Amino acid sequence: MSKLFPICFLSILSLSLYICCTKEDEKNQIAQQEKNIDSFIIRDTSDALRINKDTIISISYKRECSRIVWNPGIGDSISVGDTVVFAYIARLFSSGKGAIFATNLPQLVDAGAWPVSIYPNDYGRNAVGTGYYLPGLDAGLIGMHSGEYAYIMFTSRYGYGNKELSVIPKMSPLMFEVEIEQIVKKK
Repeated sequence: MSKLFPICFLSILSLSLYICCTKEDEKNQIAQQEKNIDSFIIRDTSDALRINKDTIISISYKRECSRIVWNPGIGDSISVGDTVVFAYIARLFSSGKGAIFATNLPQLVDAGAWPVSIYPNDYGRNAVGTGYYLPGLDAGLIGMHSGEYAYIMFTSRYGYGNKELSVIPKMSPLMFEVEIEQIVKKK
């Protein structure tokens, strides 16, 4: 029994050190993801303005996500609980537009250049802020207007985190290209 205690103690200590290292690595990865998103925003918006001085760009930084608005919408803005219909292309963020992993655009789905969407067919047709969407996408949608076209980018903390899901690797920051088609205000 006395020999079992040191073995158990060392095992628990090793496990706790492993968890601490993993949390520290995760923290460092998220910090790097935030820097990559910021760099992309600066680079992409600068390039767009250099090409076309009339480009309308609005940038929204939030702790959980960032949004570049390329085409501002009109009318009411999205609030928590509103049902929203939107077209989207979901990408792995890799210092910019990465590989597509999901979409609800029929012309892209029919092309079939990537694995089938991990989302049900009604993704892009639900209430915002109710937990149906990823936290980063929820935060990015709030405040958008009908007809608005934007990029919503967020770190893995507000996406799938340290989980691997289908074609999405662990600790992947994500980018959604979104165009709001309809907003049904919560009653």
